[in-house]
Amino acid sequence: MLESFDLYDPALADGVYDVLAGARRQCPVAHSSANEGFWLVTRYEDVKTILQDDDAYISAPGKSLPMRQTHPMPPLDTDPPMHREFRVLLNRFFSRRGLEPYGPAIRQIARETVEGWIDAGSCEVVQDLGNPFTATVLARIVLAIEDVGEIRRVQHLVESLAARNGAAQWQELAAFVVALLDDRRRAAEQPDDVLAAILQGTVAGRPLTESEQIGTTIVLLLGGLDTTQSAISSIVWRLTQDRTLEDRLRQPDWITAALDEFLRIDSPVTAMARTVTRDTVLGGVELHPGDRVLVHYGSANRDDAVFEQPDQLNLERGRNPHMAFGLGIHRCIGLNLARMSIAASINELLERVEDIRLAPGAEVHFTPGIVRHPKALPITFRRRA
Repeated sequence: MLESFDLYDPALADGVYDVLAGARRQCPVAHSSANEGFWLVTRYEDVKTILQDDDAYISAPGKSLPMRQTHPMPPLDTDPPMHREFRVLLNRFFSRRGLEPYGPAIRQIARETVEGWIDAGSCEVVQDLGNPFTATVLARIVLAIEDVGEIRRVQHLVESLAARNGAAQWQELAAFVVALLDDRRRAAEQPDDVLAAILQGTVAGRPLTESEQIGTTIVLLLGGLDTTQSAISSIVWRLTQDRTLEDRLRQPDWITAALDEFLRIDSPVTAMARTVTRDTVLGGVELHPGDRVLVHYGSANRDDAVFEQPDQLNLERGRNPHMAFGLGIHRCIGLNLARMSIAASINELLERVEDIRLAPGAEVHFTPGIVRHPKALPITFRRRA
């Protein structure tokens, strides 16, 4: 199985964590011939080693397997010293302080989303809650676009890329971004927002190249659409599996006390790649320049050397050094927005409904690829008085 481990194999999606558990026990750094060949890294300490060594393991050639993206995507696949330049350019738009004024608007978007189907007593969480909510937040809060339908149209491309990494989807996504940036350049008003920073800002004393502008905007779409939706739908799936969770998540402290455990056990972004720059040894395996390693965050987050009973959801776990947002210099730049969005959507859902159950006869299966979540999650519920 490990010799041909393919992150994008639909047949592997539901049982992937069983395969990874076996790898951690028997072959924690295993070679796969899939996707042009790579080393699968599964243990927490080995993953941590890679993420904290930006000299031996670099991001610049691209973090997907295989490398099919059409443009460099800073800061995601940029290394020091340029990586810091791009982070500085974007940080102020995604800091807690920078996002705080948008909290009420994000909650209002969640309210509007739930209002659209609450009287039906049922919904399909991915398409009715996760996707429209995250698309609207990205459009209105991040990109200052009123036409949410424009973002919804590209959402399927982002989902497809996460699940299959197809060259055609990369090209179509790049074309969408080119049109989006052209529209902003022609706009009569230029708000002080992240798109303005991408188009008008500088790195290392120079403007961004057109390719860097396109790639940086693609990163916003990839991070803002499928990953947050993944966390939302996975949490609701957990609600259907444990009837005690509803009341627990109605307590105001659940975001600080419990959200990290949901992110640990159901890591939205499962894995990303790095490229080896020098001869080194990892987990007893010799690696050489040019080797590709797949850093599996989801597997690291279920390593029993770090987490007791790692396959069990434990909201009282306490210290929780999970890697759902990555680690080191590439720690997710959008994590504050993700936390705010997850909190708003789940809080709004549980304030309005109760007795959340899987729809009768429903079978839940999971997506393969970089982002893992239920493919579809039909639920029933009662409206709260």
